[in-house]
Amino acid sequence: MKYVKRALCVLLAAVTLMAAAVFAAPRAYAADYEDGTYEVSIDLGSSGMNHNTLVTPTTVYIEGGNIYIDLVFKRVKSTDHAPQYTQVTTACGTYTNPVIDDGALICSFYRVQVPSLGSVEISTTTEAMSQPYEVSYTIFINDSGIPVKQAQQPSTPSTPSTPSTPSTPSTPSAPSTPSTPGNPGSTEPATPDTPAEAKDSAAFEEYKTAQKEAIAKLAQDGDSEAAGKLIEEAGKAIDALTYDESKSLEENEKAVVDLLTKLEADLAAQRQKDSKTPAPGSDKKNDISKDNDVTTTGTTEKKLSVGAIIGIVAGVAVVAAGAYVLLCKNKKK
Repeated sequence: MKYVKRALCVLLAAVTLMAAAVFAAPRAYAADYEDGTYEVSIDLGSSGMNHNTLVTPTTVYIEGGNIYIDLVFKRVKSTDHAPQYTQVTTACGTYTNPVIDDGALICSFYRVQVPSLGSVEISTTTEAMSQPYEVSYTIFINDSGIPVKQAQQPSTPSTPSTPSTPSTPSTPSAPSTPSTPGNPGSTEPATPDTPAEAKDSAAFEEYKTAQKEAIAKLAQDGDSEAAGKLIEEAGKAIDALTYDESKSLEENEKAVVDLLTKLEADLAAQRQKDSKTPAPGSDKKNDISKDNDVTTTGTTEKKLSVGAIIGIVAGVAVVAAGAYVLLCKNKKK
């Protein structure tokens, strides 16, 4: 009888542990939902640089245990253009060829596969900063409106098979797992510790860094020292900019854009000026050659006029001498 009781206790402990493992196991999202097409709410969260948001509600497709979703990004801090994303990456792969509508300020990726619903990590690549730049997001996909397969419900009735032994009260230590819901509650107050201003300030510093790298690429072979000085001074001016909390992130970024616009105009003017300015020493050579030409021409003219005069005098002398000889001969006769 003693061995039977021990065996029953061991069996009861094993069943309890198995039940706890079943309830504690993470939900297999892709396999849990009924196949179909659903409209669900989606949130981009506070990750990334807050320039864009996700259009909600969006469409979710459950097909044979796989989950696909339409991700439609919309520009919220500017009306100039749609988000400049070239690709989006999830744990299931990378998706390119977005549909961009600048008029509606949206950039859409259709049927992007995700590993689950709820909180999902994604990353996007943008070329809006003159070079590819990756931005990471934690999005939240609400699954409350998607029906769950009922086939998984019968797994719970296996627990009533152990009512024969009242010694089970020693195992209620397992229900201590419900204490975990307190943890998410404890993390909620942490969010106010990171205000939007701090995130915008960090985003502004990242934007400054990206634009400084873009400025460095404006340098061209053959630029004059003055052109190089303009690029250097523009970089220092961007470094000197600090985030003004009385303005929005877009207004702070506009100060950087104004510096870049002025630099491009100044560089164009300086390069045009440099192209019209002759190389050092070239003007002096031209002036000297011109002076030499004038001097040579003047000297030649002077030499020609003196020679002509000498020729005329010599001719007159010859004629006079001939006339004198003839005159002397006539006198002798």
